[in-house]
Amino acid sequence: VDIFIPKLKPTFDSTYMNDSLVVDTTHPEFEDVTVTFKTGPYTRVFDIEELESLDTIVFLEDSNAVAFHSFRLDLPHCPRGFMAGHWGVNEDGMGVFRGKWMNESGMIVGYLKGHYGQRENGENVFFGKWISANGNFEGFVRGFFQPILDDSNGEANHLTFGGYFYGGILNAEKMLIGLMGGRFANPEDGERGFFQGRWKIGCPNEAIADGMRDDRL
Repeated sequence: VDIFIPKLKPTFDSTYMNDSLVVDTTHPEFEDVTVTFKTGPYTRVFDIEELESLDTIVFLEDSNAVAFHSFRLDLPHCPRGFMAGHWGVNEDGMGVFRGKWMNESGMIVGYLKGHYGQRENGENVFFGKWISANGNFEGFVRGFFQPILDDSNGEANHLTFGGYFYGGILNAEKMLIGLMGGRFANPEDGERGFFQGRWKIGCPNEAIADGMRDDRL
């Protein structure tokens, strides 16, 4: 979903004072801009400021979930977009992920896949690569993930087992060129696990505003 908030045109109030024309210019701003997400089981109203750097997954009582990921785009802007796919384990018990690499409009422009697991020192890490929609190699991805077990509903709801991930995007020479991050859910059966998140490349002036920071790498 693309949300456009146009700038309001200035208003002019002209009066005569001491035989001279005085023009008072006012630059109005939008107030209380909200966006409503509404479905049968879940409704939520977002302030427009929340959507500038939103990254969250909401788990419902019936074990369904809804994920929200958004960012602010200013023109000109650096390349950025979304990613989504499967996060689970393969038949050998190894953690794997694979998914779609999408641009800011949600169009599929590539794919990513890789592995995740725990090092001997206890670090939870992932690594993989991403390719274009034509199958050309684009770069590597690597970073960290943090599992979070949410049993607040007091029931054995396996879909509540998940967490977040953050990492870097590297070129063929393994130089850091961008950032990525998001959320994952991984049930015990490993079949219904998923991840969703955001990526950006070459955004040196936007390191803090959207919560994606290279100082965590």
